[in-house]
Amino acid sequence: MKSSHKMKILRFFTIIAFLLITSCSSFVDTHASVDSTVTTVQIQPSSTPFQPDQIINLFLSPGVPEAWVTLVTGQEGISLVNDPSTAEVSILVNSPKNNISTVFTSKMVYSVAVPFFTVQDGIELSEIIRLWQGDGAGGSDYALIVSPATKLVLDEIWGPSASSVQIAQDDAILPALENTAGLMAIIPFEAITPRMKILKISGQSPLEKPLDEDRYPLVVPLNVVIREDANQKVAEAAQKIAQLLPATNRDESK
Repeated sequence: MKSSHKMKILRFFTIIAFLLITSCSSFVDTHASVDSTVTTVQIQPSSTPFQPDQIINLFLSPGVPEAWVTLVTGQEGISLVNDPSTAEVSILVNSPKNNISTVFTSKMVYSVAVPFFTVQDGIELSEIIRLWQGDGAGGSDYALIVSPATKLVLDEIWGPSASSVQIAQDDAILPALENTAGLMAIIPFEAITPRMKILKISGQSPLEKPLDEDRYPLVVPLNVVIREDANQKVAEAAQKIAQLLPATNRDESK
């Protein structure tokens, strides 16, 4: 009996010891697993700082159409400047200067308009230029009228106009033509109305279909240009500006 009782006691303590050892082992493993998990989910701060896009300085030559100004100034990252020497991209009237590359050229077609019932059909370019410069030796009975924007463009290609050249807003030019004898207007193609007669210039009319723009005398190029040493960012910005602009102001269907 005593031996059996001792064996029962021994088995009891053996079971208790086994349970204690198993419990401790599980406790240690669980904590090791937690510690391991914590070390693998640490968040590292980003080492790449924010880099803002480059601001492109844009110069617009006097006489650039207002519609163009609205288009380009509404673009993010474009800053207008008054000094062409500080500009990465420029829109220039007429031929570009040295050390710059032309990205895009728009051809602005101008017309010479007189009242609809005028008998005369044409005029020479040389006579128009003499009227612009106020040269009385031209022998013409006409005087010129232009809008402020057209004056700025023609000042670039012919030099400043004479005081005899009249300046009027776009909507005042047609009434002036119809009410003033001997007045002739230089207008952009899109300003032509059915109440005007459009004169041929040196035998060429902007109303011809198709128009040979290389022969017609009153085509003024507007060039999107960049400096020859411009970086890729500037070149891409110039291309985006060019995509906003029309190739010409002359819609042949009209």
